Amino acid sequence: QQAAAQRLSQLEEQLQERDRALALAQAQVATWNEFGANMSQLLVSSSSQDGKQAMRSVHKPGIPPEISVIQRYLQDATKEARDKQTQNQALETQLEAADDKLQELQRTIRELEQSKVSLKKDLENAKHQQSIALDQVQVLENQKSVWDREMTTLRSIVKTFDELPLPGKDNVNQQEMNAQMKMLKASLDATKEELEVIKEAKNKIQATLDTALAEKAELQSTHNTVLEKFGKLKEAVYAERAKSEKAEARAVHAEELAGKGSFNPETTRVMHMQANPLTEALKQEVNVLRRQVEALTSSKNKAKKGAVTPGSDVDPNKLHQRLKESFKEQIGRFREGVYLLTGFKIDMIPEGERPKFKVRSMFAEREEDHLMFQWPKVSHVESLDLLDTELAKLLTTTPSYEYITRFHSLPAFLSSTQLSLFEKQTMM
Repeated sequence: QQAAAQRLSQLEEQLQERDRALALAQAQVATWNEFGANMSQLLVSSSSQDGKQAMRSVHKPGIPPEISVIQRYLQDATKEARDKQTQNQALETQLEAADDKLQELQRTIRELEQSKVSLKKDLENAKHQQSIALDQVQVLENQKSVWDREMTTLRSIVKTFDELPLPGKDNVNQQEMNAQMKMLKASLDATKEELEVIKEAKNKIQATLDTALAEKAELQSTHNTVLEKFGKLKEAVYAERAKSEKAEARAVHAEELAGKGSFNPETTRVMHMQANPLTEALKQEVNVLRRQVEALTSSKNKAKKGAVTPGSDVDPNKLHQRLKESFKEQIGRFREGVYLLTGFKIDMIPEGERPKFKVRSMFAEREEDHLMFQWPKVSHVESLDLLDTELAKLLTTTPSYEYITRFHSLPAFLSSTQLSLFEKQTMM
């Protein structure tokens, strides 16, 4: 009976505590209902007035100060959202302008590349014509040397005939000698005329060669100018692209801030309520979880004292094998997902503290084409070391390699490489 009386008194105390908690909860509900009604009335009155009238309505004597603070907060948040939207529109306008300028620069780059190819062809044609002209000059110089030797021989023959003693008055021999002399002189004159013609042809060829060399120098100068302009335009394209990315990032950040309802802490005060429903709900949830933990702890203690737990006959070797197979399956699925998402098949080759990574693209021309990376020796790792492979040597001559040498970015280098391999395979 004494225990029953004690239990009855405990139950009465608990009932009184529950009644007090119920009364407190009803009072809080009534307070929140009144607060909601005031807020609804305030919002309706604010929506039917302009900004200045709404600001004057904050100071009406019938409105509680908490409602006024919330109304000011809502007005400041609305104004901040409008400002963010205006900034977002301005950033989008700048981004569109940057995109237009970027497209114009890309068109100019394509035109310069076409001009570069045309000038390269003209330069090759000029070199070919120059080689032909040099060959012709060499042939004419050889002919001239041959003719010079012939003239020297003919002169020696004429001199020999002049030095021969003439017989008495033999008219026949004298006539033959005169005929031979005339013939030799005629041959010598013809040779001289032919030599003059050859000299004139040589001068013409030399003039043509000088013109070709001048054209070659001019084409080379134009080619150098085009390369310089191409480099400047390329740098301008990279700069505009960076500006557009920054503008896009600012626009996204502004949208996120506007969506989250950001506010200026210098002009806005945050009101902390004494009875917060969210805090009370969290406290109740914590109490429920605490009771569940206590129940689990007590049941665990009981099981340790004498009860037989189900599943105690599980073989640890089989469990380890199943976990190992599951882990292996998850790793394989992860690698397959990486391959399908990025297009790269990545294999790790463990070598102590500096493992290597073999990277193969699904768009590679050959199966053996791959890149090899190694973990660096430094303690603070920001990138991997690119090792020497056949594909790496080939990529060092492409524009994709500039992402490593200039921007020190392996992800950008791999993305550009993947895109160029895709374009080659699909013949875009």
